[in-house]
Amino acid sequence: MKFETIKSIILVVLIMLSLLLTLGIWRYQPDYEYADSSRRVIEADLGGEEQTKRSVILPSQIIYHQDNNHYGLVNKKKENELYQMLQGWSLYDFSVSSYENGEEKFSPNYDNSIEFVFPTKIPTSMISDLFTMDEERGIPESTFDRISISLDEEQMNNQIIFQNTETGFSIDANIQNIAKVRKNLINYKKQNELQQYLVYENNNLIPIYIPEQVNLYKHLFSYKNILVTPLRNVLFNTPSAVRSSGYTNGSQLYSDGSKAMIVYEHHIEYTNPTPAEANPMEPRQLISQTLEFINDHGGWTTGTTDRYQLYDLNQESNKVQFYLTYGGYPIFENSELSMISVTMRNLAVYQYIRPLIQLKDTFGDGQLQDIESGSEIIALLKTDRRFESAMILDVSPGYKMEEQQGGQIFALTPTWFIKDYNGWKELDTTNELPFSRGGGN
Repeated sequence: MKFETIKSIILVVLIMLSLLLTLGIWRYQPDYEYADSSRRVIEADLGGEEQTKRSVILPSQIIYHQDNNHYGLVNKKKENELYQMLQGWSLYDFSVSSYENGEEKFSPNYDNSIEFVFPTKIPTSMISDLFTMDEERGIPESTFDRISISLDEEQMNNQIIFQNTETGFSIDANIQNIAKVRKNLINYKKQNELQQYLVYENNNLIPIYIPEQVNLYKHLFSYKNILVTPLRNVLFNTPSAVRSSGYTNGSQLYSDGSKAMIVYEHHIEYTNPTPAEANPMEPRQLISQTLEFINDHGGWTTGTTDRYQLYDLNQESNKVQFYLTYGGYPIFENSELSMISVTMRNLAVYQYIRPLIQLKDTFGDGQLQDIESGSEIIALLKTDRRFESAMILDVSPGYKMEEQQGGQIFALTPTWFIKDYNGWKELDTTNELPFSRGGGN
């Protein structure tokens, strides 16, 4: 056999081997790749349900005004149903108005109207996200914290008003089929049990509505621990590069050399110092990106009786805070157990604070608690020198959450809370200091 023939045979054999090896590489699918990919997907989700702007931006109070008297629904869970009715009505003919110097900045219609009170300022750019609009007319950038609807049959213009109680800026609009809308609102009032509300006005003459009687129960809950591993996988780009070490008071520090997550007994505090500049974001974008971030890892960890609700939107610091509510009432203390806080910088998450517990089953029907009446709270605020009217922004009944001894149980105990420029705190009716420790930022 000639040498050239032998070389040709060898070359053909090598080509065949090369093709076989290439085909083998293409078809080779190692099991560990699939297992690792599946593990990452599972361990980067906390299992919470996705939320929208409409589901987390809710009023904290709905007040009926009639003949200078004020009423709210006894069952606060019914308020959400009433608010959803408002969201379904078609709004049109928007116009802008503001108060001149010397006029009252905010003057609600106490004669015959319904008022929706929000716990924080909502950007007007989100009116189209929260409500049904018949027109795509541009609305000026501002904020509102109250919505009023006139129930007076003779008022045919400015039927609904979005108001900023601090600046006096307001946006007026009309409602399609207003006669039917007013009839539905009045019928809803007749069909549900009401309770009386009292009015406390601070130095800015902004009315704060306080329920006269508060019948709330103390509840005991079991809870579920939220795993840290999914949060590590979400918050760090390369989880395998993260190292953990002991930190203060039994906490654990997770870090990749840049980002840091401190894990306490029942909450985490994550910080990403890379996006250092804090340029104010457009508020609608801030809310959208915050919701997207929490939704992406199933961060709304709630049960069947509790939910998170927007309670503070700070455009200057790009911070958004959601508080857990139970039966329509907020859980303001301990905020480490009941608050999700997200701070954005340069379109990235700069700080993330959230609980590591999820309330589960309640034990029994609870025990009715005896707390101060609305009249007693107003008398305290007016006569006690510890309280400065100019510093009081809001007052509300709510719950404080406390871990019980002897097992994995938390108690929700009703009490009064007060909001100043530093946030919500328990209203101390006995101690010498005006505010007790707790609340949010």
